[in-house]
Amino acid sequence: LGIIGRLLRHSDTLGEALNALVAHTSVRNRAATPSLSLAGDSALFTFVVYQCRVDGAAQISDAALAVAVNVIRELCGSQWNQVEVLLSHAPPADQEPYRRRL
Repeated sequence: LGIIGRLLRHSDTLGEALNALVAHTSVRNRAATPSLSLAGDSALFTFVVYQCRVDGAAQISDAALAVAVNVIRELCGSQWNQVEVLLSHAPPADQEPYRRRL
């Protein structure tokens, strides 16, 4: 993630890192919007491609979520795992690549 990745690594908490990711993603990507919502002990990170006529919008969104998962794992350690990953489209026929990356 370049300079954004450096900023994330120097954040004091995971929450600060994720808020920085949300705040600065537009530097690298202007066709999508990330969001972070907190509720109790849970955090919900979303990534929405808002130019819906973009070819491969679902793949772009899926890749962005994979990047977010990998960023969190790097910041928290390899033992961290998400509770759930929700996609904005029907499940793919071959789910193995998703299981390996997410």
